[in-house]
Amino acid sequence: MNIRKAIAIFLFVSMLLTLVACSPEKQVITFKGVGKNWQSTLQFSPRDSGRGMVKEYTIKYIGSNPDKDKNISYQFMNNDEKSTNGTEVVSGSNETKIQGVCSNCSIESIQNDKWELIIQWENQTEKIKMPIQK
Repeated sequence: MNIRKAIAIFLFVSMLLTLVACSPEKQVITFKGVGKNWQSTLQFSPRDSGRGMVKEYTIKYIGSNPDKDKNISYQFMNNDEKSTNGTEVVSGSNETKIQGVCSNCSIESIQNDKWELIIQWENQTEKIKMPIQK
């Protein structure tokens, strides 16, 4: 009886290890840049539905006037083409997050992208190159 129990446990553990080894890993791709007054992060992660990618942009003020609210206008550029743009008010934590979906994105195509953030506030403009983080 003990041998049957040991064999059953061994088979169960073997199947469990096989399932874990074969499950797809959720690869996250991150681009990050730091300028004089702002830093930004862009992360792509696979959607739970399996098609396309979720993208999350973070813009954070790191300049010398952190207590003042900032009305910003931003453009995220992908390979010299406007990808996402908008306006936000940055206050409190000095950070804003924008989330979206890229339904036609693949991990392979994103890894070769070149990203840049162009941000405007209080009659100032800053361009931040955002290389891929490895």
